[in-house]
Amino acid sequence: MKKLMITTVVALAIHACAPPQTASKTLGLQGVWNRIGTINYEDGKPKDTVLFDVKSKQLKFYTTENFMFVANGEWLDSLGVDRNIGFAGNGTYEVKNDSLFEYMSFGTDNYLKWIEGGDKTYRVKISLSENHYTQYGLNSLGKGMGELYKRVE
Repeated sequence: MKKLMITTVVALAIHACAPPQTASKTLGLQGVWNRIGTINYEDGKPKDTVLFDVKSKQLKFYTTENFMFVANGEWLDSLGVDRNIGFAGNGTYEVKNDSLFEYMSFGTDNYLKWIEGGDKTYRVKISLSENHYTQYGLNSLGKGMGELYKRVE
C-alpha cells in the first residue's frame, strides 16, 4: 500500500510539472465566428476599433483541424448594381505560439486567383479569448490592422 501511495504521488508530481499543451488555443478556436470589427494598431498596440460594415458579412468556421470562411459585402457600381460576388475558402489550420496558420485548399474563383500565385499559407498573429479573437498583422514599426471576431457558437 505504501508503494502504491508513493507511486501515485510521484506520478502526480511528474504530471503537474509537465509543460502546458499548446493545443488549448486550437481547441479554443473551434466554433463559428462572426467578424464584428477592424482594429487599427500603432506601436504594436490596439489604437482604434471600427465596427464592421453592417452591409457586409464575414464568418469563419473552425473544427479540430479544418477551417472555412465565407465573406460577402456590398460594392455598388454607378448603376447601383452590387458587384461584390463574395468569396469563400477552406483548408486546414494550426495555432503555434501567438500565430495562426491557415493552409488553403479550395475556394471561389477570385479566391483561387490569390492562391494560384503560390501563396497558399495565410499567417497572422492571433489574440484569443473565450468569446472573441483578433487576427492581425503588423509591420516593422508596429503599425497594422486586425480583424475582430465574436464567437457565434
